[in-house]
Amino acid sequence: MQLPYLTSKTLKALSKIIVNDSNSFSTVEQIRDHIQKCGGIHLSKYSTSEDPPELISDDSHDADNAEKIHKWIKSFKLPRAVLADGRVWSALSLTVFISYTLKRWPDADKKRRYLNLGSSQRALVRNSISRLFWTAELTSKDNDYSNTKTAFLRQDIQASLLERAFCVNSDIVHKSIGHIATEYIKNKQANNIISKKTIQSFARSLNNAGGTVTLTEVAKEMIPEIFKRSLK
Repeated sequence: MQLPYLTSKTLKALSKIIVNDSNSFSTVEQIRDHIQKCGGIHLSKYSTSEDPPELISDDSHDADNAEKIHKWIKSFKLPRAVLADGRVWSALSLTVFISYTLKRWPDADKKRRYLNLGSSQRALVRNSISRLFWTAELTSKDNDYSNTKTAFLRQDIQASLLERAFCVNSDIVHKSIGHIATEYIKNKQANNIISKKTIQSFARSLNNAGGTVTLTEVAKEMIPEIFKRSLK
């Protein structure tokens, strides 16, 4: 199949509609009608022989869905610029994977989850489909998705770590999530809970540390101590 995309004009028109009446984005038929009236779907020059994966809408399957999406998108052999293009992710979330999007995010902020209005890191990790791909892209390595599974243990892990500027540094991401996995298991065995506040504090501290030393130094030496301080 060829990779679909929406034009910027169509995306802006859809954005206005979804802001004014998000309930009109509640069925496949409504969404198809909006897209058609706003300019329709376009097809890019990129294609793959691989069929789109079937995604399970329950949040407990986020990690599995991320691995499936990541492998499928990789089969298109897309340049980095296309992977960061909100017009592509909006089209995928509203066409190929529309049933998943509707079931997974029925009561969410539909502008954020159904559309992708930019190439910022925050936009990429919030859209229904790009969040799956980019979480896997930033956390997997050599076909190993164990860190991807950790990232989706709780939504605040994925959101807090991958919306930060330091997420472009693979060492920071992999070592942070690896450390979280270790601490998560340790605390779970002790019947303790790693709170949302702890994860957010850890992410903020990592971000701040990157302003005073290199990210390589943060990844190499500081992650365990920063996490320890965040638990207090």
